Amino acid sequence: MGTDKENPKAHGENVPDNLRKGLGRSLADYVEDTHHILAERGPKYGSPSGMDVIWAEGDDAGITVGKDSLMRVMRGVSADDQSYSLLYDSHRHYAMQELAEAPKTSGEGHESWKNPASDAGAVLGAMNSIGADVIYDERDGKIGEINDTARYAYHVAGAPVTAIPLVGESAQRMIDAAT
Repeated sequence: MGTDKENPKAHGENVPDNLRKGLGRSLADYVEDTHHILAERGPKYGSPSGMDVIWAEGDDAGITVGKDSLMRVMRGVSADDQSYSLLYDSHRHYAMQELAEAPKTSGEGHESWKNPASDAGAVLGAMNSIGADVIYDERDGKIGEINDTARYAYHVAGAPVTAIPLVGESAQRMIDAAT
């Protein structure tokens, strides 16, 4: 396992289709751990770099993966819209729970709002980043398909025309302009 720097070949963004929903549900079950890792909060989780062992306290245990690795896996899982929605909602609800448990009075208690609010911003920002990456990948894939189609049309139409004596070169330029 180790940190991302120790394992430069670590990949997580390409989660197979048949694993996305199950892995998404598993990550949602560990929302407390993933929330604190994304917020880089607490030595228990080893965030942001991660640790080589899970944390354990009696019968309780949790994950301690690095923030970058977690985000890559969450990105891979989020290629499935329902899994992304589940992850986003679980983090949003956890953030609301943390804020609801903060003291209601101002003064010294006001400071205890700072960490949950900051954590919520960091985590939901990370989730928005993951969602935007999914959207941009889908858009870029469609643009790539359009470009490939135009490139193939150019070669299919242009190759035979260029060989025509006297007019081939001029006809090729017209095809260039059209594609």
